[in-house]
Amino acid sequence: MKDYKTIVNDRYDQQQYDSKAVLNNIYSPIKPVGFYGEFKAAQILSDFIKMLDFDIEGGAPCLLDCGCGDGSKTRIMSELLGNPHSVYGMEYSENRLSRCKMMNPAIHYEYGDLTKEIPFPMEFDGITTFVVFMHFSKEEEIVNALKNIYNSLKKNGLFLWYECNEKSHWDGRTKDVDGWGFSTDEMDRYAAEAGFRLVKGYGIYPRFPVLNTSSIYLAERVKKIWMLEWMEKLPFRKNNSIRIYRK
Repeated sequence: MKDYKTIVNDRYDQQQYDSKAVLNNIYSPIKPVGFYGEFKAAQILSDFIKMLDFDIEGGAPCLLDCGCGDGSKTRIMSELLGNPHSVYGMEYSENRLSRCKMMNPAIHYEYGDLTKEIPFPMEFDGITTFVVFMHFSKEEEIVNALKNIYNSLKKNGLFLWYECNEKSHWDGRTKDVDGWGFSTDEMDRYAAEAGFRLVKGYGIYPRFPVLNTSSIYLAERVKKIWMLEWMEKLPFRKNNSIRIYRK
């Protein structure tokens, strides 16, 4: 598997954000797949925020999205909280970081390498990562990143780890892939090593063996969100895992 620094340089720092690129990107929110993905992310983040232990009279909880990409999740957070000033994002790709700052000037963004440190001198009520750890090719990187997250949370703070689901992060992948998912057992083991305890775990986007696809990619053909959500209740292995841990 490629090194995460190579992936960021080759894949994300070369990413275009012009109108042609947006129209051709299936994950753009103006495309069915991208729209449904953002819809599910909003549901996940809404449930996560409701679980946070914070004093509502003290203001909105402080949230951080590590590996915030183009800033879509931080935008959802700011809408859910009604306060962009309590939302933070860190990103390793300079290109994507510039995009975040341009599109969301009221949200706090900083450059940072999650395996090294989190570049904010504060503690957070909640921290999230969305398909970030799949790009780490070394166990040391995974453990260091989780410990940095743990140390940046307030007492009883929550960590939402959203990841692609595979049988193992270490088996079955090839040296040329950009990323590879985890089993839920692996996620729980690494999280426990960092000091976390599991609060909630579930999966989304069931994979349909006969169709050789998952529910999110069927959004292109199945236009009804209620139908896609019904399909996600079917008893197939889920493509993506959501694990919520408490410090």
